[in-house]
Amino acid sequence: MLCEDHHRRTTRDPSSIQPLSKFALEVINQLWKTGPVWDGYVVSKTGRDELVDAGLCDRCEGFNFMTKDGVRVMASIPKNVAGQVAMNNLKDERDAILSS
Repeated sequence: MLCEDHHRRTTRDPSSIQPLSKFALEVINQLWKTGPVWDGYVVSKTGRDELVDAGLCDRCEGFNFMTKDGVRVMASIPKNVAGQVAMNNLKDERDAILSS
């Protein structure tokens, strides 16, 4: 089975992108920290679906992984003192990166 069969991503106008839910933020943080995650271990399938729709995550053969855009967004977000990802401005960061 080809991974392209699993794509649910749509082309969206960047101005129509909504801020990510707490579920999507948990998933993108999980993927950032651990790399590809088997479907049964993803912290939120709803959050994962939201990331797929936003083009930040994709799926193939039962695995979930960050796309190139997802990695760019996460790499650009500053870390706080505790080392956790500061997610408050994720939408703005993503928009800036994708528009460049």
